[in-house]
Amino acid sequence: MNRETRRQATTSRDSRSGARARLERLEPRQYLSGGVDQFDDLIPSLLYRRVEADTALVARSHPIGQGPGIQALVDNDGKVITGTLPNGDQYSITVHGPGVAIVTDTTPNDGLLNSEIDTIQLVGTSLGSTYVTGQVKSSDRVITDGTIGFNRLIAEDGVASVVLNGFILRSTGGSSTGTPRIALLGGVRTLSLTGIEAFVNPAGTPVDVIVGDPTTPLRVRPDIRIDHIYNTAFDPNVGPDNTVPQVTPTVRLLVNGQLRDLELGSVTANPVPADLSALFSPVGYTGRTSVQAQGVDGLKVVGSARNFTVSRDAQPFSSRFSGVDRVGHAYFGGNADAVAIDATSGRIGRLKFLRGLGNPTATQDTLLEAGIPVGERGYPAAGLAGGVIAAESIGRGEFGPARLVRQIPPDPSTIQDRGPGTVNYVRRPGAALTNATIAANQEIGDTNVVGDAQNTLVAAGFDYISFRQGLDPVRQPSRIGRYTQRGDLVDAVVAASYRPVDGVYGNGNDLAGNGAIAGRLTGNLYLSPGDDLTATPEGTPLVRGAGFFARRLAGYLPSLGGPQAQTSPRFKSVLYRV
Repeated sequence: MNRETRRQATTSRDSRSGARARLERLEPRQYLSGGVDQFDDLIPSLLYRRVEADTALVARSHPIGQGPGIQALVDNDGKVITGTLPNGDQYSITVHGPGVAIVTDTTPNDGLLNSEIDTIQLVGTSLGSTYVTGQVKSSDRVITDGTIGFNRLIAEDGVASVVLNGFILRSTGGSSTGTPRIALLGGVRTLSLTGIEAFVNPAGTPVDVIVGDPTTPLRVRPDIRIDHIYNTAFDPNVGPDNTVPQVTPTVRLLVNGQLRDLELGSVTANPVPADLSALFSPVGYTGRTSVQAQGVDGLKVVGSARNFTVSRDAQPFSSRFSGVDRVGHAYFGGNADAVAIDATSGRIGRLKFLRGLGNPTATQDTLLEAGIPVGERGYPAAGLAGGVIAAESIGRGEFGPARLVRQIPPDPSTIQDRGPGTVNYVRRPGAALTNATIAANQEIGDTNVVGDAQNTLVAAGFDYISFRQGLDPVRQPSRIGRYTQRGDLVDAVVAASYRPVDGVYGNGNDLAGNGAIAGRLTGNLYLSPGDDLTATPEGTPLVRGAGFFARRLAGYLPSLGGPQAQTSPRFKSVLYRV
């Protein structure tokens, strides 16, 4: 803006000088010497002191005269329960949220909690807001395992979480109330305990873990985590028979609904002393552990599993309604022997057996397995099934070797390649599938096997329930996805909608249905025509044949007498046992 056109102030210079003088004039003394009440609104009210010279006052009314809900907040009865054993082990049980715990030990008349627990009863709990925790402290005087046994856990109402670290469900003796049991009829979201130790007569009452009421639908899908299950069962009047397995469930996990996640450390029997392990086989004294539910999202066994079943009924593959409707994934970190998964009413998403399905110990009459004690032999060595998995359809499958085999190279020049006096051992995978059956009524997805398959049937388009009932199991088209195996097939068959008329694969009178297999075999075929292989009472089809059998084959999938014959150099490696 130009200086000539800038607007001039209309106020005179004298009036502006007077205004500045009035602003700089001090206030009268009576205002400065007055009270402070008039400045209360100018004092900050949100400031606080970081260091208090005294304790702040807390105003709280006396519980007398308050309602029952308010008085329960200051009552510690049934909320924190502690006990001390004679050896010095200490335990505590804490109830967070609504409800209380009533604990009775095996010596209830002394008025003290100084022995193992007989019954833990939860009263007035809530499925959404009650959390129960337990902890065990080892003794400071003597060396202990830091565990406490309890005989029963009962809750009529639902519980959000029950986590008992160091607590083992077992018979605690004394004035025990009966067979060990966990009954959470109102349901539970998370159940975790250290273990289950059962010594049961098969003719007696099994050890049960019950979640949900059979008459009321379960509103939640529980998570169950148990570190170990020791299931020992035999008739004390007869003793264990090394060739007769225990087929009646003696430890049952009963979930009256869908099971979200089941994680187990190991499922075996109680350790046997060394002098007795040479006389008794685990086949005779390992009780059956049965998981019964409508469906299982996730199943994980970190260690070994022996005589373990998953189904809806007590006996798997007993009828059309005995199977669960789905198994999301099944993971076994150790060797799985006599494991059955009945999902004939639904689908199995993924299978993973890192240490094989079936125990191959002492299954071959060779000098390498001579002298193996009876206590190390499994169910296949007794002529029983090493594993049965059946479903409407199966997704992916991974099977690793149960053990590694050390061999010496046949070339003399490579035996001592590291110098004189040294032996060059070559490690190769052993058996991954032993006396196993993997059957799907429709299809089987991608399957990877590292190791040998002995006396095994992998079949798609195979109705296992019909086979158990003596009917024709091959009924509809099927396929097996990419099947890859780095190992040998020893009396083992992989088939898709393929019907052996007389039970022998590849003898010229078979009927090939609408089935397809794609994949590759890196190994050889071995056949034992002299073996009398028939179906056992457990329904495991011990096959007669070796190779891949289907109407359509894609990849190197050889067979003996089947659609794709084995090449001449490989045919010379076929083993005939006398």
